[in-house]
Amino acid sequence: MTKEEAAARFAGDFPELAGTTRRLERNPFPASFDVRLRPDVRSAEDAVGTLAKTLASQPGVSDVRYDRRWLARLNAAITFVRSIGLVIVVLLAVASALTVASVVRLAAHARRDEIEIMQLVGAPLTYVRGPLVLEGVLQGGAGACVAIVGLSVLFALGRAKYGASVSEAVGLGAITFLPVELSLILLFGGMLLGSLGGLIVARAVR
Repeated sequence: MTKEEAAARFAGDFPELAGTTRRLERNPFPASFDVRLRPDVRSAEDAVGTLAKTLASQPGVSDVRYDRRWLARLNAAITFVRSIGLVIVVLLAVASALTVASVVRLAAHARRDEIEIMQLVGAPLTYVRGPLVLEGVLQGGAGACVAIVGLSVLFALGRAKYGASVSEAVGLGAITFLPVELSLILLFGGMLLGSLGGLIVARAVR
């Protein structure tokens, strides 16, 4: 790949940053080879290491840089950050379920006379516990909706305020809000956590 082809490829992959490279006095992209591994390669890391050694032994090659240790550290850091993120998500999920349980418990306490009357007339536990679980579902769904709307408002405000200054630097114009599928997953996840909170309170009703 020539220097010109590399610049054209960069402009195609990152159209928001293409104007920045055109303002430079010279082409900053070096000529290069585009090498891809075969799909049947079992271990990409070992294959790349073998390729680096092979290229280093070729005549005319003065230096081959393959930062394997740096990549291993980067992968370890990414795995650690993902693990921390997973722990935070679990803690927030537990906190959300307990919060909904507290709200439903207050509602059940406010309607304790109604619940006692239903128990005295022999109402099945399903009719006694069902409204508590349903209230938990509604509470969780409402909380998820508020969170999604709040995030969308903050995203719109941040894009309107900082979009003009950093759009060329980070390609902010290509950034979009959460897709509809992920928003629905968050909504149903909130409803599920709410149902768990309502179920915790409902199981305490005998």
